[in-house]
Amino acid sequence: MHDPDTLIEIGDLCPSIEDTATNGTIVNNESFEGHHVLLLLFMRSCNFCHKALAYINKFVVPKYAGKKLLVYGIGRDHPVEELQDFVDLKKIGFPLIQDPDRVIYSHFANKTVPRVFILDPEGSVIYFNKGYDRIQYEQMEEFLEAKFF
Repeated sequence: MHDPDTLIEIGDLCPSIEDTATNGTIVNNESFEGHHVLLLLFMRSCNFCHKALAYINKFVVPKYAGKKLLVYGIGRDHPVEELQDFVDLKKIGFPLIQDPDRVIYSHFANKTVPRVFILDPEGSVIYFNKGYDRIQYEQMEEFLEAKFF
């Protein structure tokens, strides 16, 4: 069933992304080529987003990052300075991309964070979820497990 607040669907190409991440790298769709990519759209003020960030940081990054999976957070409504402080405070082990004016977010959804989109090496969406529920994130991890092991 299609979610009316989600603007892209399974099979769609990832919308254009281009900005500098908190680790100083330029992130764009070309840098995703040949890799699976997990994008987490979040806000610092969202408690469910904190849980999603923690789950991905604890369970996904150590197990899958480096196995052709790139992981990025996209901070809706946040400039890079706020995100760098957040990375340091929460000890986030993956780069965050600023989106202070919702330019990136507006291509993915109308409302609701957190949201996860997983892209295949050609840049197509192969998985997405919205909100945070531990079971939902465990199912996402099972999806990744099937892709990489």
